[in-house]
Amino acid sequence: TLYTALGCPFCPLMEQRLETLRATMGFTLRTTDVTLRPDLLGSRGVRSVPAVEIDGHILPGLITSQDLAALITQSATAHR
Repeated sequence: TLYTALGCPFCPLMEQRLETLRATMGFTLRTTDVTLRPDLLGSRGVRSVPAVEIDGHILPGLITSQDLAALITQSATAHR
């Protein structure tokens, strides 16, 4: 899941990175806008977007495509 907010300059970049990876890696991507729901991330201690959630772990900030691919691969391997 990609958490985004209106006006975030980095959210579209993260969405583009994830969509590119999704096309080659075949995972499901869900995007959730938290603009009107800051409590959604606040309850987990996350104070900024973009934030990516993989297997219950939330990673805030601008994550490189390489790091995203490694995390997604690690998650897929753990579920086999």
